[in-house]
Amino acid sequence: MTEMIVFWGVLAAVSGAAAAVLLRRRNGRTRNADGLLVERAARDAAVDYRSADNGLAVHRVTPPMGDGFRG
Repeated sequence: MTEMIVFWGVLAAVSGAAAAVLLRRRNGRTRNADGLLVERAARDAAVDYRSADNGLAVHRVTPPMGDGFRG
């Protein structure tokens, strides 16, 4: 029983700390756009990475679309 009380106490403390951190933050706009630019660059890099690794780019042919294809 003591373990359960300790568990719920620790869980409540962590939840309270997380709530305090989130409430202490401001919800205003950022003063610069550095974070948005980093996010955009990462998103563009991910799109380039995904488009460079498809069947057409690797094999220069489209995969067969018949019933016998078990890709």
